[in-house]
This record gives sequence, structure tokens and C-alpha cells, in this order.
Amino acid sequence: MTGKPTPLLQRLVQCVPAGGLAFDPFCGSETTLVASVLESWGAIGFGASEEYCEIAARRIEAAQRGELLKFQRE
Repeated sequence: MTGKPTPLLQRLVQCVPAGGLAFDPFCGSETTLVASVLESWGAIGFGASEEYCEIAARRIEAAQRGELLKFQRE
């Protein structure tokens, strides 16, 4: 994966009005969506690979549980 750092994308999300909806049509490993979830935003993304979508779902679920850092180390 060559995703962007989650803290960087969280910072970008913080630059726009709170409570929005992030849309990432080419989301790959879904870092934008994870950052959005961490900032209490809604998020929609499209992935080209079933494998990446499965990884993304696990990352988003980990972020929702507050376990993202644990997931990233595994």
C-alpha cells in the first residue's frame, strides 16, 4: 500500500466545515475515509480491488473502535 499518512488526511478534513461527507472515488486503502471517520464525518469511497476493499473495511472498523494504531501495527 502507498496510502497517505492518516494524520495528514485528518488535518485536511479539519480544514473544512465539521460534519461533512468525504467522497473519494479512487480510495485505494481508504486512508481518506479512515481520516473522515476519525473526525466524525461520513464517508463514501470506491475501490477498484476487492482485496483493498476488504482491507479498507477492517481499517474503518478499527478506526470506529479506536483501535486504528493497533491495526496498523499488525
